[in-house]
Amino acid sequence: MLNLIIVDDDEALLEGLSTAVDWESLGYCVRGTARNGKEALCVLEACPCDVLLTDIRMGQMDGLRLAEEVSKRFADVHVVIMSAYDDFSYAQQAIRLGVDDYLLKPIDITQLHAVMNKLSEMILTQRRRAERYHALNRQVEELSGRAAEEYLRSSGSLNVGLIEYLVKAVVLGNVESVQKNMLRLREHVHDVGDGSILFMVSTINLLLVRLESAGELTQEQTQQLQREGRDALLRGSPDEAMNCISETLERIAAEKAAEAIGVGVPTLRDIAKELSKPGRDPRDELPAPILRTDVLDIKDLKPGMVLTGTVRNVIDFGVFVDIGVHQDGLVHISQVCNKFIKHPSEAVAVGDVVKVVVLDVDEKKHRISLSMKQVPEE
Repeated sequence: MLNLIIVDDDEALLEGLSTAVDWESLGYCVRGTARNGKEALCVLEACPCDVLLTDIRMGQMDGLRLAEEVSKRFADVHVVIMSAYDDFSYAQQAIRLGVDDYLLKPIDITQLHAVMNKLSEMILTQRRRAERYHALNRQVEELSGRAAEEYLRSSGSLNVGLIEYLVKAVVLGNVESVQKNMLRLREHVHDVGDGSILFMVSTINLLLVRLESAGELTQEQTQQLQREGRDALLRGSPDEAMNCISETLERIAAEKAAEAIGVGVPTLRDIAKELSKPGRDPRDELPAPILRTDVLDIKDLKPGMVLTGTVRNVIDFGVFVDIGVHQDGLVHISQVCNKFIKHPSEAVAVGDVVKVVVLDVDEKKHRISLSMKQVPEE
């Protein structure tokens, strides 16, 4: 039975709402009444309630001000507003204050029943969830270290091999193995029932304790991750819990791998990203050469032709330029510019669009000799 307090400055209506409505059949017990907001706060102090049914227009303290005070001082109390004014601004203020529902006067008894039934169902559901949360919380707080392993063994769900694989993958800095084994761990649980929550909490706790023993986590990190995973699971968010653990393990593994090869983690991730795309040439993303309609193949090239191309590669002895004939031409380092340079990269970079003049063409050997410094001035 939920406790109800009714507030209205209309004494006849207050009396009618208190006695004429069959509150017991709706699951409520009227614990008190008040004629304005100030009286209602005094009643609330003396007689805590679950639901406050209040008018808006009242002397001394109106319903909206009362709702605001209740939200500050009695956070667990739900508020339903009654008003004879079909004013949208009132409804807006009520929503902003977190009021649960809004009834127009004269009160329609069917609508009143519907609103109060919906509210009681919501409150009772929240209470059942809270009770379940606290019961599970007491259980999962005991599932750390050896207790977690014993629970998993007794339930027949323990996969020691999987946990050991995960620990080993983190120690070795194998990010891919961490990802694969975390996916396998997720597959163990499909529904978020009490049993699966206890299984996941136990598995996470055991995994974190093993990582701490291996020196990969500090005691503070272990405890923090245990709390985060437990709270997410108890909120009914197993994916959030597993993502939290997975991201931490991947980060640790990535840091170890990066340290081993002497690069930073961002660089390591870039390397892995590129290696995951076999056969893709990043130079394919460079600007296409500006083609001449009369030069489409190597046989169309003639010494002295001036073309526009895109630098595809820069090496010690020169620059390869794509001029749109399916074969890159070479600009020797001596033909890059008029000044002395130790390396072609001092003058050009991959992706630069440059003008070149054809020096020589060997169709049989598919060689094209180009020059940048001999391009005639316009």
